[in-house]
Amino acid sequence: MALTRSRRAREKDDPSQEVEFKDTNLPLHKLLDESELTKLHNAFNKEEGRRMNQATLLTALSKLANIEYRDTRFNDTFKKMNCACNGYVTWNELISYLIILFQQEEVSAEYKTLEAPIPLLPTIIKSHHRHPINRITFYPTVKPDRTTSWQSGSIMTCSNDGLINYWSLDMQLERTVQSTCPLLKVQPTWVTDMVVMPDVFVICTSSTERDLRFYDTSARKFELRVMVSSLPFAVTSMHYTFGKVMSRPSRLLLGDMGGNVKVISFTTEARGPFRSQPGIPLLHVRYERVVKGLVPNFQLMEIPRLHSDYVRQIYYYSTLRGIVSCAECQKAVVISDVADGTTSYTYKIDMGAWCFALEEVAHVIATGGPDCLVRIWNPFVPRTPICTFYGHHTGIVQLVFQDGESGCTAYRRTNA
Repeated sequence: MALTRSRRAREKDDPSQEVEFKDTNLPLHKLLDESELTKLHNAFNKEEGRRMNQATLLTALSKLANIEYRDTRFNDTFKKMNCACNGYVTWNELISYLIILFQQEEVSAEYKTLEAPIPLLPTIIKSHHRHPINRITFYPTVKPDRTTSWQSGSIMTCSNDGLINYWSLDMQLERTVQSTCPLLKVQPTWVTDMVVMPDVFVICTSSTERDLRFYDTSARKFELRVMVSSLPFAVTSMHYTFGKVMSRPSRLLLGDMGGNVKVISFTTEARGPFRSQPGIPLLHVRYERVVKGLVPNFQLMEIPRLHSDYVRQIYYYSTLRGIVSCAECQKAVVISDVADGTTSYTYKIDMGAWCFALEEVAHVIATGGPDCLVRIWNPFVPRTPICTFYGHHTGIVQLVFQDGESGCTAYRRTNA
């Protein structure tokens, strides 16, 4: 415990005696030991109402604990203790303040021992895109047993102008392709999202032209195979899921500008609806034909007006067989049944959610949004989050669970 020498002696003591006063630059919880706390407790019990005003507490600290504040710093400390804001501090308020100081010190010490989630500095690579990149995803190679590995595949980047780049695993540019709308002759397209469908060798893009374009990528091709046009709203977010059993249908999840969620299901045997058909290089169908079930091997389920704002992220929660979607509205995150579209759980956040992350084994959901908070939820208890993390000063745009449920990394809008 740090001590400083003071030449002033107490008036009641021998003037020739030197008194050791403690260094008030240290926080209060580091200046008090157990015996001094006992003396202060007895002093509080002797006071009327078992409480002290600022002057009385300052005198008690000086006499009983050799703590003497010579400036106005104790004013701020006293205000932090005085929770009732009545000018008096009780023993419980003093102890509560000391406990908070110990907790803050413990959190600070634990934070210093944590390793940075990304310890190395980023490497800047030329993207070869002229417009902002709206999707970076991994295109895995599907093995005969329908399993995938992070060691085999390509990294895909897509920009708003429809330019798609293939990258190797060590981020070397392999080739560039373009997603265009065959119906536009002058005006260029504007792609909103891209999703890979590796089990059928297809890449799907969505655009502001309210269409879906399915490109055949087998044998290093990039040919428009199926096009669904005239959707009611432009699709803003997509997610694709397929099982290890070929007989089970694969699903393409869609979220659009109207807050609607759609699920397109199809079987993938012999590449399903995306196999080459003699004499039909391009299968162009209108969305209403898909709704009516007039397109072979396409089944559609729609959940209308699930959100009051456009869908920002959508994902398939396999362990619950549910569709998770989020939007910037009060019904921030919704889990819907993939079989009939009924709402299972609704997580309400006043300012909505921009993104979420799932840990399916531990059943944990993390949400982030414009309120700069990271909320951790039990998916089965949507009423209130388990905990809330503070610290960001701008909106959170991406959440990632690392090493299972042991850590969650949040990325905010700015790079500050």
